[in-house]
Amino acid sequence: DSENDIYFMLGYAQAQDRLWQMDYQRRLAKGETAELFGSSEVAYDKFIRAFALEELANNSWRNMSGESRTILTAFSNGINYFIEKHKTRLPFEFDNLEYFPYEWKPTDCIAIYKYMSLQMSAGFRNDLLMGEIADKFGIDKAKSLIPKYPIDAPYIYEASPKPNTVNLHSDSLLSIDTNYKRIAGYSLEYNTMQQFIEKVAGQSNAVGSNAWAVNQIQNNKRIAILANYPHLNLSNPSHWYQAKLTCSNYNITGLMLAGTPMVLIGRNDNIAWGIANAMGDDFDYYIEQISPKDSKYYIASDSGVKKFKYFIDTIKVRHQPEYVYYKRSTARSGVVSDYHLNNNKSTKYAHTFQPVNNPKSGNFYERFCLTYKWTGSKATDDVSPIYYMMKSKNFEAFRMASKRFHSPLLNFVYSDIAGNIAMLTAGS
Repeated sequence: DSENDIYFMLGYAQAQDRLWQMDYQRRLAKGETAELFGSSEVAYDKFIRAFALEELANNSWRNMSGESRTILTAFSNGINYFIEKHKTRLPFEFDNLEYFPYEWKPTDCIAIYKYMSLQMSAGFRNDLLMGEIADKFGIDKAKSLIPKYPIDAPYIYEASPKPNTVNLHSDSLLSIDTNYKRIAGYSLEYNTMQQFIEKVAGQSNAVGSNAWAVNQIQNNKRIAILANYPHLNLSNPSHWYQAKLTCSNYNITGLMLAGTPMVLIGRNDNIAWGIANAMGDDFDYYIEQISPKDSKYYIASDSGVKKFKYFIDTIKVRHQPEYVYYKRSTARSGVVSDYHLNNNKSTKYAHTFQPVNNPKSGNFYERFCLTYKWTGSKATDDVSPIYYMMKSKNFEAFRMASKRFHSPLLNFVYSDIAGNIAMLTAGS
């Protein structure tokens, strides 16, 4: 009878069909996999916690509209109601791993969505690879791998003149300074971190999506058709959850990520829309040099010396004591390359295992660390714009909703019952 009922029942239905997948996805996002699978997952949990997706979800929640909070709360209540009513009939994975899912919070939905945004980031996946190529073969050969759009090639917006404000031959996609110098040991960093990047984003050969819309005049009426094939990695069950949502003020059929209520691909009674990754350069890694005089400090961009910030964090480990460790950050971000430190030790006394580096070592780990910048790390309300896209009745309403969309950077393909078709890129 109401939208509140819809999202409550959507949460219930998703939990009924996909509860363990949903629980696993929030653990991947928040760095809680060692609690299920043991000490072998500590390094991954430390890596993903450097991106602070749980903290980012909490900050986003505080910045969300009341409308978005209502949707996420109703959805979460539906999940928790299913869990409460099926304590002895949960999916077999919970019994097999001997644990019970903790309460679902609205911020868990946000963490899963932010995790997906990180998965979709081209820079998160590719920048280390380009750095590896530059380190081995030189900056010029690395840049030669970046495709350039031909000057005489057609544009998708055929009715518009070619834009003169965009430099289509920019080298800005490659986040390596032209003064880049080879760094001994960089390959070691790339090879060890790549396994975690692939765990988050999947194998690179799965990247790419198809989305298109066409129209024509038929019996004096303009009609349109839209198709969409988003290339996420194959999984069982699928990343996507399909549902039909109907109440007094809308009727929507579409696909959403399991663990979230937002229809990213779908149709209502007036419009249809699909998505493809825009592959924008929204993520950069940075090599930070640790001070050769004191490893508690790093050399800042102004060549001054600044002290790392340290935060004590705790990872629960299956059948072992809790792993307590120091996270550290620079003014730019958390350090994402500390996952290798002291992983064979669990202790209640984190101060005894503060990250220590040897600036004179030949090991990359000991002299440098990696930080990042990512547009998705802003505290944003990504529920509201998708909600208004879902309810749009025409392109103008859809376009206005897309202007509030933040992350990931997506190409939206659109069609409607009037036979209109369009494409727009949204995100920041």
